[in-house]
Amino acid sequence: MTLPEDSCPSLITVNLDVQNHIISFLSTPDLSALMQTCRHFLDACLLPLCAHSGVILFEDDFERLPSFRLFLRIGAGSLSRAHLIRALWIAMGEPQYPAEIDPVEMLRVSKEWTPALLDILRHCHNVRRLRLDQWIMKELPYPVLIDTVASSMAHLEELDIRAPYAADLDVLRPLARLPLQRLSFLRIPYSSESHDSPPLTPFSLDVLPRSLTELDVDFHGDAPVSTPFPLVWKLGVRTMGRPIWRAFVASAATAFPNVTQLVVRRHASGGVCSLLSGLMEDTRRLSTLQWRLRARDHGASWPSLSAIWAEDLSMLYCLGFPNRVRSLSIPFRRRIEEGYDVPVLSDASPRFLELRVNTDDGFLTYSADWRAHFGPSVSSVVCLTVLHHTERNHSVKMWNGGLESAKLDELCKILPAFTSLEYLHIKFKERCSPIDTLVGPLVGVDIRYIRNNIQRRYIDLVVRANASLRWVALEMYGLRVAEEDGVGRREEVQEMAFNFDFSMPIHDTFTLSRSSNRFPAIGSSTNWSAAFLDVLRHCRNVRRIEIHSWFLQDIAFPLLLKTISSSFSQLEDLTMLMPFDTDTDALHSLSCLPLRSLAFLKCPVFAQSQSHTYVSLDTLPRSLTDLDICRSPSTDTLFLAVQKLGIRETASRTFVADATTAFPNVSHLVLRRPDMNSALGVAHNRGLLEDTRTHNKTQWESSQYRNAWRSVSVIWAEDPSLLYTLGFARRVASVSLRIGDLESEEYIQPVLADTVPSFLELRVDMDGFVYLLEDWGGVFAIGPSIRRLTLLLYARNGTGGKKGRVSAMLKCLSEMLTALPSLTHLLVRFAPTPREPGSELYMSRDCPSSTQIQILHRVIQNHLRILASSSTSLRWI
Repeated sequence: MTLPEDSCPSLITVNLDVQNHIISFLSTPDLSALMQTCRHFLDACLLPLCAHSGVILFEDDFERLPSFRLFLRIGAGSLSRAHLIRALWIAMGEPQYPAEIDPVEMLRVSKEWTPALLDILRHCHNVRRLRLDQWIMKELPYPVLIDTVASSMAHLEELDIRAPYAADLDVLRPLARLPLQRLSFLRIPYSSESHDSPPLTPFSLDVLPRSLTELDVDFHGDAPVSTPFPLVWKLGVRTMGRPIWRAFVASAATAFPNVTQLVVRRHASGGVCSLLSGLMEDTRRLSTLQWRLRARDHGASWPSLSAIWAEDLSMLYCLGFPNRVRSLSIPFRRRIEEGYDVPVLSDASPRFLELRVNTDDGFLTYSADWRAHFGPSVSSVVCLTVLHHTERNHSVKMWNGGLESAKLDELCKILPAFTSLEYLHIKFKERCSPIDTLVGPLVGVDIRYIRNNIQRRYIDLVVRANASLRWVALEMYGLRVAEEDGVGRREEVQEMAFNFDFSMPIHDTFTLSRSSNRFPAIGSSTNWSAAFLDVLRHCRNVRRIEIHSWFLQDIAFPLLLKTISSSFSQLEDLTMLMPFDTDTDALHSLSCLPLRSLAFLKCPVFAQSQSHTYVSLDTLPRSLTDLDICRSPSTDTLFLAVQKLGIRETASRTFVADATTAFPNVSHLVLRRPDMNSALGVAHNRGLLEDTRTHNKTQWESSQYRNAWRSVSVIWAEDPSLLYTLGFARRVASVSLRIGDLESEEYIQPVLADTVPSFLELRVDMDGFVYLLEDWGGVFAIGPSIRRLTLLLYARNGTGGKKGRVSAMLKCLSEMLTALPSLTHLLVRFAPTPREPGSELYMSRDCPSSTQIQILHRVIQNHLRILASSSTSLRWI
């Protein structure tokens, strides 16, 4: 029987252990999508998402391979970690040794890595994904490598391997018994001239398993296939020798009848040589004829083909595929005069088009009339993505030289040719090698330059260049810098506010933060309040609003609430401050909104003599599921839907009675430091703190409240003393505490004894971490139940000068681990200092450079290697 929609359980209400079990089955895209739904899953899915990454052994350090073998504890019986490896990525080439290295040491390293690699492959029986980019062929023969993989990894599903130039597919025959779903088999290009290269022997695809769904292979000559591959939906091909597309049409269409995505790679020699340039037209003519003859005799080939990605435009031109394709991605280089782009676009007639531009190529405005150049070939394009690939860490030099600016100017000249264009996405992306993934993003100063100079000029130019555009977005190195959604159509905007500090949206939600002392031009303006209210009145489809640090004297608080409630009938998420003299009647206007999340904190009181009025929660809507307030007063009506509760004043003697009555179904609890006592410290009120804890524990243990808040599974405490005061003696799955304050460390042990968590997060402010506690093991001696530990390091002012602090913190971590015998997962994570509801929007002015990140990465890596070798319970770091 189908349950009504209202009674269906929500994932966030499920016990945390069950949540983690469900999350462990999700794929990487599904995890990313789930992380975008709410703040809870943003943190809950981070650890599984990190676990999806493979182990990468880089070619710059051959000693890492024996080191990784030592880490796996091969031959250690039940203590071995080899069976835990699910994905393995090895990228090795000829070693590059420094000039001062001892020749004996160089010989020792070169002799050790071969048996180490084979030993790793023989013992990692549970590997599902294996990628071998390169290896030293004279040290390890190719057949030996393939036999080792096929005999050891019975569950292998994905294999990406590079082969010698003269290798044939017969070497892959041992892989036929594996349940492979994805295979990439590309030869390493021959380094000599084409006429000196060894001959390529024809091969047959029959040696490959029929379970394949994705295949990337070199193509040379006729490839007869006795049995087709009906499951292959993604096919990648690269020509070897002459691009004989006639043979490809005859064999590939028969061997792979159900292809939906086609990847056309560049010629094996790196491009089309001059000898072949004169044959392009003849090759295209023959290929087109073959497609038509085959359609006449056997019906249309690849009728389900919907996407083509071409590494080289000339290869796709030679293919001459005559059918329409929904999505097309092609390079856009200077050599457009060759005339390959227009015929390819006319054949495909795509609705989605991606143009990939390299840094050293760019657009070439050789023709003043782009509309005449393209003609009707791009009339079908509705969505256009312009992807700019740039070299790593080039951005300071390139932006100062105006390279990206010139590209955007040229783009504005091209856009009028796309007469049906509605969606435009401009992306700048770094071309990274595997080792660059651990180095970090581009230099922070570039981000600030882009934010301050791009949106004001280029978005306006792009919007004016094409009158049919409905949506424009500009993305710089993974950061959405600017977006125009519904150009000229305010009713289509769903999430909106403003950030006067940087003029950029944050995760598709704009945040207003106004400060006159830092921005006098804005603070002295007399028209900003009228403009702000006018924006609120007209953007009627906004779902989420965050307002921080607005001026109470400019806009009356009742007027602001009335404007919000009357304009946003679909508002679901609201974060803002309210004056301390706010009365209950002012909140009554929010009762008509379908709010799900509300963070409603009072402005800080700087003078203790300033009083505030009592505010009742009875006027708030009962649709709320996430509520962040100052205190929990008595209420006449229950909030049954609230699952996540943030609260400041837990020292009240009536807190247990008021909170459990008003919010009986809380599963996530956030304890914030009270505003009035934020500067006083905990130690000065020790007597009151102990008295409150005793009173609260008595209430929790009483028969009236013994079963209250049994569903609480997550507690986040701004200070351990807050959870200590609460006296919440319940088993909680996940606890997050701040450490690094000597006055608060003494509360950690009783808090862990009360909650007995299996997941623990420790937050450290690196700017304030200046001491070394002697007995860290004693602090966590009560934590044998902890299985997962996250060390979250906050760095407000970048990472400069924090190498010593990070090293000291990790040494403390090694002492903690001795008291955690059941720990299996450890995550060390850097993050900016969080922006709490009601605080000013903060952006670090000292962003770390890539060099600083590399230094910290080496420090962290050395310490984690020591931890990995010393701990017997850790399975993942």
